Amino acid sequence: MLYRKLKVTYIKSISKESELIMKNFIIKGLNIEINKQYELILAIHAVYLLKYPEKKDEFDFIETPNIEYLTELAKLINIDKYPEIIKYIINFEDCSLPIKIAIGLDDFYNVNYEKIKEEDINKYIGYGSVEGFAKELKAIAIDINWDKFFSEYVINFYKILIKSICNFPKNLDLNDLNRFYSTNNKSYTFIPSVLMNGGFGVSDKKENMFYNYGFIYDDKKDKFVVDNEYLVECLFHEFSHPIVNPLVNKYFEGTKILESLYEDAIQNNLPRVYSKNQCIILYEYLVRANAYILAKKYYGNMIPNIEERWIVKNGFRFLPDLINLIEDKLKEYLNYEDFIKSEIPKFIEDRVKKTFKR
Repeated sequence: MLYRKLKVTYIKSISKESELIMKNFIIKGLNIEINKQYELILAIHAVYLLKYPEKKDEFDFIETPNIEYLTELAKLINIDKYPEIIKYIINFEDCSLPIKIAIGLDDFYNVNYEKIKEEDINKYIGYGSVEGFAKELKAIAIDINWDKFFSEYVINFYKILIKSICNFPKNLDLNDLNRFYSTNNKSYTFIPSVLMNGGFGVSDKKENMFYNYGFIYDDKKDKFVVDNEYLVECLFHEFSHPIVNPLVNKYFEGTKILESLYEDAIQNNLPRVYSKNQCIILYEYLVRANAYILAKKYYGNMIPNIEERWIVKNGFRFLPDLINLIEDKLKEYLNYEDFIKSEIPKFIEDRVKKTFKR
């Protein structure tokens, strides 16, 4: 089979040649990376779904676009040959696990304990261990000579795709995030893929931030399409999660205030995907409001054409009010953490009075 040879050469996620080309896309504070570990994990998921399409609902974050790239992956990966890796992926209990694991692996598919957040992974891995998964992933990478396929095919595929559809604002500055949150995160990296949908924001132990985004293929138009305004809004949204989520957990988890906001959202058409955990409601309220404010610098008032498409009417009816609060009050505090622990309880109580009276 093409690309399958006995000699294995490990490469970094972006080769030197591709790194030079990718510099055309480097924006102030933003790195763009095609991550070989992540792409292989997604490829295994996608090829599994091609073989067993009836499992689609169990992997709703995976995309299987009708493109040559996926056809090549199906030729490369004989999914039935790797039953142990299948046991892992069918037992993943959180769809962000693939990216959380990938950013914690080194170039040789070994766990990098200086980077990986084991506690975030072990809660949701469901089967085996992160070390066991890494061992299986490495065995597959060697067996199919993934690094060679990645350097000769995958990198070039994404270079062309990103050039053709991504149009970040030239003045985009990721230091806006550090200024907004009073943080000092070391780097911000954008990791796109065509094998997943939605977006994830994660970080490693070294305070490096990662924004994972799925490019969606439009079958009718026979091409990938990107709403660049949404891409940037989503960028700020996902980079906000690793900062906001721990603060919500610290100050609001298990409180009556959070319970009242959760109940209000449930009564106002909250989608099931957000109803698994009460903290998710406040995660989403805050990161959506913050992302709107951060993206407003580049695109102006985006609430009418992005958030009001559906999110305000589906569980997050106080979002415009929260945006106004942040814009009015955040500047009065030394940092974002002081702002949310002081202002957010009052905001929720004021907006959900009926819930508190019951």
